[in-house]
Amino acid sequence: HLPPGMAKQVLQSASEQKQPLLIYEVAENKIPLIAWWLFLPISLALLIIMSLFMTPFCRPLTWQQLVFTYLIPVIPVMYAWDGQASLVRTYTLDDIRELIGEPSQDYVWEIAPAMNAKGRRTGYYIFGCPVV
Repeated sequence: HLPPGMAKQVLQSASEQKQPLLIYEVAENKIPLIAWWLFLPISLALLIIMSLFMTPFCRPLTWQQLVFTYLIPVIPVMYAWDGQASLVRTYTLDDIRELIGEPSQDYVWEIAPAMNAKGRRTGYYIFGCPVV
C-alpha cells in the first residue's frame, strides 16, 4: 500500500523500463470511510478473536507467540489493526487508472477483477506488459 506518488513511480518505472508488472490486491476498497469508522470496533474485535483461535495452528509455534498472543495480546491487536488499516489504504480501480495515466503505444495495462475457480471475485489485478 504505497503512497500515491511512490505507487505512480513504480507503475511508470515498469512502463519506461519495458518490464512486465503484476500486482494482485485481495481487498477492494468499496466501503465508504464513514462506514469503516462505524464498524471499526466490531471488525477489530472479530479479527482479534479470530487470531486467538488461529494461533495454535501456526507452525512452528514458539513460546514467544503464546506469550504475546494470550498473556500480553500484542499480536492479535497488531494483526487486527494491520488488516483494517490496509483496507482503507487499498486503491480503487479508478485510483489505479488515474495512477497509470494516459495509455502508451508500447506498453499496455490490464486492470480487472480476479476470479477464483468458482467464478467469484477475489480482489483485482493490475497487469502491465510491453507491446512486442
